[in-house]
Amino acid sequence: MYTDTIADKAKAAAVWGEYALKVGQAGCWKIGELRVWARRGEREWQVAHLPGGRLGGDSVHAEVPSSDFAPPDDAERLRLVFRQSSPVIRFSPALADRPIVVRSQTPLRLMPKESAQLFVTTPLWVRIDFAGSSGSVLDVPSVRLSDTWFGASTREGQLCYAGRVDARLRLEELVRVPYRVLTVFVVENRDAESLALDKIALPLPHLSLHREPGGAFWTQSVQVQRAKNGGEIEVRLNARLPVVTEHLELVAPPRKRIERNSALKALQVLMG
Repeated sequence: MYTDTIADKAKAAAVWGEYALKVGQAGCWKIGELRVWARRGEREWQVAHLPGGRLGGDSVHAEVPSSDFAPPDDAERLRLVFRQSSPVIRFSPALADRPIVVRSQTPLRLMPKESAQLFVTTPLWVRIDFAGSSGSVLDVPSVRLSDTWFGASTREGQLCYAGRVDARLRLEELVRVPYRVLTVFVVENRDAESLALDKIALPLPHLSLHREPGGAFWTQSVQVQRAKNGGEIEVRLNARLPVVTEHLELVAPPRKRIERNSALKALQVLMG
């Protein structure tokens, strides 16, 4: 069943944003499978993170200030030096830096002369920076994903991510969690033959990120149209926001913008 309760929205809204720490104070954050620790010094910030996988879990949590700065030995650590450390550390959501491959557990075919909407949720990335600084300190996924190649051959295609991705034909069937983002995938098959939807590379780096007032995240929709008589598959990144929700605010623009004359080349391996 579709889950998007007030409690879920409160968690999503609470974990993102700015946290003020005094010199000597620490904080601990958990976003999906990702764990982050940070401690402020007078002229430095110590930051550690443990990518998803080992600790598992699907919750979001922020303990600020925390009782101690005690990341495990296998956490990745950074010491960031300043003339004077900023008192504010900031957590921002972002979309993936590569396409994510969506695979259907059961072979999925769109019948001739039919259209359909797929609702797909994918993990958010977590960006960390400090007030007054330029650039992100960390830009990491909330859930560990594996690398995969997607394309017609080893020479034609692109490096993508593959992992646990949820796709449904009805929005009500989705279970929403605070560190995932939803994309509406619209497919139209004008051909006389069925169209396979078993594997799709969702072009997240080319999409913008938006948020509902309560905290749920959406991207702009993606449209795919297959022409008649076995013609080409046309892919469009819809500038309009999904009509299934309202009052979305822009959180982040696309990581990579596509010029009109290169759109087809950039997205030609979207369907596989």
